[in-house]
Amino acid sequence: MSCEYHEQYLENKLDMWREEIYSEYEKYFSPEEIDILQRIMFDELDMDTMKEKMIDFFNDNPCPSEDLISGEQYFDMLDYNNCNEKELRDRLITDLG
Repeated sequence: MSCEYHEQYLENKLDMWREEIYSEYEKYFSPEEIDILQRIMFDELDMDTMKEKMIDFFNDNPCPSEDLISGEQYFDMLDYNNCNEKELRDRLITDLG
């Protein structure tokens, strides 16, 4: 697989993930809360306002990862209770990009 093809493949996988996870965000968070999350993602608001709810959501909705060697997909079982704010923000960026 060429590097260019692989990069496109990963971008498509990320786009599909974002579509799937956004529907879960809509079920769990109100539109106002999603707006707050987007502002947190861009570092416009302090994370403390939503931190506990974000952690609960992330723990209930693990982020998929792909084993680049075997090509198999698995889910990141990271315990978000132990994550710092940068790691939580990175997860928001992955999900909401």
